[in-house]
Order: sequence, then structure tokens, then C-alpha cells
Amino acid sequence: MIKTVFFGTHDFGASILQSMIDDGGFDIQLVITRPDMPVGREKTLQKTPVKILAEKYNLKISQPENLKDYAPADKIDLNIVCQYGLIIPKLVLESAVRGSLNVHTSLLPK
Repeated sequence: MIKTVFFGTHDFGASILQSMIDDGGFDIQLVITRPDMPVGREKTLQKTPVKILAEKYNLKISQPENLKDYAPADKIDLNIVCQYGLIIPKLVLESAVRGSLNVHTSLLPK
């Protein structure tokens, strides 16, 4: 099993997380997603699609405002990033033994 931290927020990120869960080869140690956001006139807090999925599978969830003070977990094999929406510090990206993989739907600039 590959010990993994997943960073994601939106629907596409949730579909990638679902694929990882279905695969069975990933031991998802932590899901990091954006904080719940107020929506509509009532300013009702809305969970992210990734949080909703993570709760369904009882995965550990973190919703930091930023990752400046995030301390990567020991002995994580891989970070997977998909539609997270915040800048991830270099220290975090390099913290996993096998590195970090950014799943993206379009070409990124250099």
C-alpha cells in the first residue's frame, strides 16, 4: 500500500480521490481540502466535494486556511494534488518519499 496524502477541493479532485479509493493500492493517510465556504444569501457553509467524499469513507480531513504552518506527516510515500486551489510550499511537495504528483486537466505553463 502506498501511504498517501491527497490535496484537492473540487469535483474533478473528488473523482481522482474516488479512483484512488476504488484502486485499493493507496493508504490515504490524510485528505487536505479548502475550508468550507459560505454560499448564498444565508451564507450557509458548503462542504467541498472532496470533503463530502472523504467523510463518506471516514478519511482523516484537514482544512487549513493556508499551508504555511503545515507539518508533513512522517513516512508518507506520495502526495497527490488535484484541484487544490492554494499554493503548496516546496517543503510540503518534497516531503513525500516518492515526491508529489499534480493531476491536472490542462497543460501548465513552465
